[in-house]
Amino acid sequence: VTGEDGTSLPDAEVSLYEKDDYNSPGAYPIAAKFTKEDGKVYFRNVEYGEIYIIDVRREGFEASQRTVKFKPGRDKISFELAVDMD
Repeated sequence: VTGEDGTSLPDAEVSLYEKDDYNSPGAYPIAAKFTKEDGKVYFRNVEYGEIYIIDVRREGFEASQRTVKFKPGRDKISFELAVDMD
């Protein structure tokens, strides 16, 4: 996770949801972690072929969501967060 200027963002919350559960009332992520100093976070036991929603949030930045389908060899997802102007 990086800012608009390419700087790594530590302490961004990255949540992983099953696609069908994402906007359901009372939905909880199947996993949630905070990025490390290098802006990276790692999830284990993600099933290839399943569709997930990744939700990224950090104070002072606009939240970002993306629908992803993990495939062998395509297991890195990058996010760039914009500064929240509100």
